[in-house]
Parts: sequence; C-alpha cells; structure tokens
Amino acid sequence: MPKILYIHGFKSTGNARKAQILRKKFDNVFSYTMPISPYEAIEFLEKNIKKDKIDLIIGSSLGGFYAYVMFKKFGIKTILINPSLKPYETLKNQTGTHQRFVTNDTFEWTESYNNELEQIAKEIENIPINENLLNFFIATDDELLEHSEIPVKFNKSNIIYYDNVGHQFTSFLKTINEIKQIINN
Repeated sequence: MPKILYIHGFKSTGNARKAQILRKKFDNVFSYTMPISPYEAIEFLEKNIKKDKIDLIIGSSLGGFYAYVMFKKFGIKTILINPSLKPYETLKNQTGTHQRFVTNDTFEWTESYNNELEQIAKEIENIPINENLLNFFIATDDELLEHSEIPVKFNKSNIIYYDNVGHQFTSFLKTINEIKQIINN
C-alpha cells in the first residue's frame, strides 16, 4: 500500500475534509497540522517525508506550494489541487489574525512569512523536475487563484480540470479514481 501525505491549505488543519476523505479511501494517509512559519513547515515536511517514506504527496492551495517544494526536493509523485504557486503574492493581503476552519484556533500571519515563502520559491527555482510525476487538479471556477500559467509552465504534466468545485474543491471525492490511477502508473 502506498503511503500518502496530504498537505492542507492556509487556514486548514491536518484533519481537513480532504484528509478525512483520503483516510476513508486509502490505508496509509498522513496529514499533519502544519507549522505557521513557512521555513518551519518545510523543515517539518522534509523530516516527515523521510521518516514516513512517503510515496505520493497531495497538497491543496498553500499546501500545494509546499507539496511542489517537496516534489522539487524529493521527486515523489505529487498532486497539486488548486495550488498557490506564488503564495507570497496571493497571501500578501492576508497579514493579521486568522481562524482555522476545523479547530477555530487563531494564528497570526505576518509579512515576514510572505518573505519566507518568496525566499523558498527562489531557493527551488532552478531545481529540475520530471513533469511526468506532477499532476494538477484545477477548478475552472477557482474564486481565489488564477491558474492560466499552469498549462504553459507545466505542459508535460497531467492536468485535470473540474467544473463547479471552487477553490475549496467541494467535489474532492470525485477525484479518488484519478488518484488511484496516478498511484498505479
């Protein structure tokens, strides 16, 4: 059985709805509540990917960026769901206090975190990738992020478009067959 790591988005947790769905459909699913600091999140992910011997990474939104960083570092099959590939831009207006969706815990997002994200993006920029191992699940109606550069930048990757799912990807359950195909290829 493959070991799957799910990385949640900006205000979510390790017990996000997508993680719960994955746990019901697959045996070995790891999903952690990520540290707020991007540097700490990357360090945390690197340590746990090695420790847990992950075979597939799935990341959503900000978690899609973290998953992409791990893909660049480890070359593991990866699925990016509505990824924020430039989160230092998409989160620049999010400085302040936020509440997590599942737990209602609050956290502070600072400008220094956006700077960390930008630095991380620069650090991985020139690392070559095998695009055949990279997959995208993109909502055609994502109300938060614009994805038009993905098919241009990643023209050898598998890109699947979904209608009427929004940024939250409300029909995530419908992706299970695609996830199984990606695991088996």
